[in-house]
Amino acid sequence: MWAVSLLNDGLGPGLPTELTDLSPAARRGAAQVFQVNVAEVQTHLISMFDDEDHEVRRHAARAMRHRDELDVGDVEALVRRFMNSQSFAEHFEELLDALDGMTATLPDVAIEVCERAFEAAGADMGDVRTARAMAGPQVTSIVLRLYRQAEPGLRSRCLDLIDRLDEAAAYGVAQALAEER
Repeated sequence: MWAVSLLNDGLGPGLPTELTDLSPAARRGAAQVFQVNVAEVQTHLISMFDDEDHEVRRHAARAMRHRDELDVGDVEALVRRFMNSQSFAEHFEELLDALDGMTATLPDVAIEVCERAFEAAGADMGDVRTARAMAGPQVTSIVLRLYRQAEPGLRSRCLDLIDRLDEAAAYGVAQALAEER
């Protein structure tokens, strides 16, 4: 209710004025509301990416699926803040899903997202017994799309990451490369 009141400019007397004054359960509820109202609450979401509560971070990370309601410059700023947060290492899949589902030209920051996701997942990207293995096909798909649309400097980074994915035997990389040939 606090988040809905904030969005409607209705924080009345007696209600906390700061997100940090809320209980973990209330912050979780606020994060659930904020994840679909990204344009109005970017500042609050950014702080939630490093919240002490895991569930708050998880709900805040889901906002990455709704970043398309922001201006291009705001999207990149939000993505960079997400990448530099505790939430990214735990929930980078939210941003990968969003990037992989984009039909427009991918932003250049997508290569950094993929590189950091690979670093965060480590060997798990090649271990089909883990949920992180499912990031392999997404990272590969995004990197191959970036390669096709990019200038030479970015292409070189794409090739470097493809090599790293291949060396790590990331799930789905061999098949995606075979399909590209």
